Amino acid sequence: MTITKEELFLRRNESSPKHVQEETVTAGGTSSVYRIPEGAHPTVAIHPVSGGTAVVQFTTSLPSKVAAGTANWVSWDHGSVSASKADFIQGQITALRATATTQNAVLEVIY
Repeated sequence: MTITKEELFLRRNESSPKHVQEETVTAGGTSSVYRIPEGAHPTVAIHPVSGGTAVVQFTTSLPSKVAAGTANWVSWDHGSVSASKADFIQGQITALRATATTQNAVLEVIY
């Protein structure tokens, strides 16, 4: 039996996600910064429009650095993707965001 990442998230947290966010990231732009509460392990999906690419980035910088715009950002293991991709972030992070290149992309965050 295969378990999806969303099912794993729900089983791990034993309740429905409390935060479900969706944002269209405009071509050449960066999404909003999503601060992740301590102890949360978000499921993230990115859906680039045909012909475009997008990348999800996360940080473990202090929340004060995130707020000041001085956080250090790391791209997720999948790098820049040209097709829809989802992943479950197992480690502790303080925030995440996404960037889109020549086409828009839709970012979804659940935690």
